[in-house]
Amino acid sequence: MEIQQLTLEEKIGQQLFIGLDVNHPKEIIKELIVKQKVGGILLYKKNYRSLEEMVELINECKQLNREANSIPLWIGIDQEGGRVNRLPPEILNFPSAYQLAQTGNEALIKESVSLMAELLSQLGVNVNFAPVLDRSTKNLKSAIGDRAFGQDIHQITLWGDWQRNEFEEKNILPVIKHFPGHGSTNADSHVRIPNTNKTIKQLEQEDLLPFLHAIDQNANALLVGHLIVPHMTHLKPATLSKSFIQGYLRKELHYNGLIFTDDMRMKAVELFYGTNQASLKAFQAGNDVIMLKYTNKDQVREKIKRRLNRKPDEEQLLNNRVERILSVKEKYHVSDKPVPKPSFSIDEINQKIQEIRNGIS
Repeated sequence: MEIQQLTLEEKIGQQLFIGLDVNHPKEIIKELIVKQKVGGILLYKKNYRSLEEMVELINECKQLNREANSIPLWIGIDQEGGRVNRLPPEILNFPSAYQLAQTGNEALIKESVSLMAELLSQLGVNVNFAPVLDRSTKNLKSAIGDRAFGQDIHQITLWGDWQRNEFEEKNILPVIKHFPGHGSTNADSHVRIPNTNKTIKQLEQEDLLPFLHAIDQNANALLVGHLIVPHMTHLKPATLSKSFIQGYLRKELHYNGLIFTDDMRMKAVELFYGTNQASLKAFQAGNDVIMLKYTNKDQVREKIKRRLNRKPDEEQLLNNRVERILSVKEKYHVSDKPVPKPSFSIDEINQKIQEIRNGIS
């Protein structure tokens, strides 16, 4: 579908990626997909009790989108392994990035990444919010902690490449995170706005290096964290900073891929701005995709629409972002075709995961 065929509402919808953080998602997906024309749906573990239910939900989303004659839908997931696990309970949990890194076993790491990518592909997922390219702290229970590969920049870069490449080979868009590096911050953005004590130049010499490498390797998507960066974002989180998104990321680093916000319903931004106002600020800052968990009080699309009605010259900026989204969807062959019943055996998958887990003990 060409951008000229899209209404303003449809173009705004492509910028929205909505998390189904609810127990009964089937009650709301029709509203999101048919009425709001959202560009993507983010799945949570609470959305299904089995692989069968997961595939059923994904196929229902695809069918609704297909019947609405909309642009093919992103089906996203946060599947890292360890404490960030969105797969149904009948599938054993994959080890965390840190657990894998501690083994130093490259074959084991590759096997885990490859198996995860194959599993997600067969389930119909086409976006995964991974790999985590943050540098870990010594506190493994911190916001990033064991979600990262560790502190060694070379290992984070190398193993992040492996993850990204495996997902891409399965036509799953990998979204690297949390730019410009959450590991060195002093708080969890789920609770309050983290403030890194490093300048952007210091970050470029340390935490940013895996991201800079991925950008140099033409990474197609990255997620910006709700982080305050001294002398760059002032008192705003990076997600809401025009100077950071457009000035630094686009102009200085020449990044041309998709820019995702972290969840706009995190306390880091919700308490200071309110989700609707924060999402509008994220739009104005230049983000391509605005992530937020669903509530029935969302007015994000209407706020952006009112903004564009007041400032119609800004619609071209929206067009540029939607063009990027459509281009990446086409590159990853995003489709609303139904997902066939997975061909793998759950017992065989669990046996392979158990063998990987045995390798880290």
